[in-house]
Amino acid sequence: MVDATNRGDKNGHFAVIAFDLDRFTAINETFGTSAGDTVLRTVAERLREIARDGECFARSGGDHFLGLLRCDADGVNEAIARVKGIFAQPVTVDTRAVHLTATFGVSIFPEDARDESLVTQANLAMTSLRNRNTSCVQRFGPEMHNALVRQHQLGSGLRRAIDLEQFELVYQPIVDGRSLRARSGEALIRWNHPELGTVPPGAFLPAAQEMGLMREIDAWVMRRACTDLAEMLRQTRGPKRISVNVSAQFLLSPEFKDVVDEALRASAVTPSLLAVEITEQALLGDQSQALDVLTWLRGRGVIVALDDFGTGYNTLSYLKLYPIDTIKIDRSFVSDIESLPYSRSVCSGIVAFAAELGLRVIAEGVETKAQEEFLLSLGCAQLQGFLYGKPMSKNAFMRTFDAAPVARAS
Repeated sequence: MVDATNRGDKNGHFAVIAFDLDRFTAINETFGTSAGDTVLRTVAERLREIARDGECFARSGGDHFLGLLRCDADGVNEAIARVKGIFAQPVTVDTRAVHLTATFGVSIFPEDARDESLVTQANLAMTSLRNRNTSCVQRFGPEMHNALVRQHQLGSGLRRAIDLEQFELVYQPIVDGRSLRARSGEALIRWNHPELGTVPPGAFLPAAQEMGLMREIDAWVMRRACTDLAEMLRQTRGPKRISVNVSAQFLLSPEFKDVVDEALRASAVTPSLLAVEITEQALLGDQSQALDVLTWLRGRGVIVALDDFGTGYNTLSYLKLYPIDTIKIDRSFVSDIESLPYSRSVCSGIVAFAAELGLRVIAEGVETKAQEEFLLSLGCAQLQGFLYGKPMSKNAFMRTFDAAPVARAS
């Protein structure tokens, strides 16, 4: 950074920030690349307007920006708030208002570094949030270097994990809104790493996606979930259904139909007892191909569920375009039920129009009695969350079908 110290505050301090626009890919896929270009130009113009003497901003590629702010550690939050202010007003794209948010990473001179590694640190801090799907601000910390090393360690072992049978499935109960009995469940993958212990999916699935391994991992989950379901049905009174999350890579792959057919045939599971959960991301690419696959699933008798409902740009239109049976209210709305009227209105609206369309509704992320009471007052048919149990082993999950109602987590 040439003469960077001359751009700092009166004591020579300055902050390097790195930020990405959240869900920018969805903007391009939904509105077109010309709309994405409009968004980027508008962001650049707004950054130019707020830059003070000695400050600068640059687009380093795609939707990624870097900035140099005149502030020290005590003033960095105020400085970033000034940058975040450019997103207060939506960007108009073809008469449509697009609301933007961003994820920020920060590194400060001279506390964190005194050379070009400030940029690397800011990017690493931002990435640590991006992997948690959190729109927020993160300052660089030494522990992030260790996290990066750990991420590389995970990546190097992913290719061997399936062959070595290091993955397992755990299950989270989904309860009936009337009886609060366990009705079904969601299959969730865990990695039993020989050195790092139990690794949650958020820690390794981003690496798997970058390495092109999601299709192989998803296929394993599909087969194992059907095998587990068959065993559960032999040994218990339930479940009535098991949900399996499917990535866009796997859903639209040539082998998807064959894997589902094989898993159902080998386990002898009735197709209607299997639910395939997809996110909006799986519907943003080739719509004709997505329609073909989802129509095939419906014809096969498999339930199709749209996860994270309410967070996308074209979510409502998908209910008309695609054969969707179930919608899952995103946990971000459920978590804010007690504090934000907006979230209560969203949940109320989703349950109401789902009833009109004849769709099943599952509320995700239920953690408190107050959330439960509000959702039940709306007539929400099914609930899922830590209030009823964290993801658990197959044997523990089977025992929930002998309990009535499900014992709430303490």
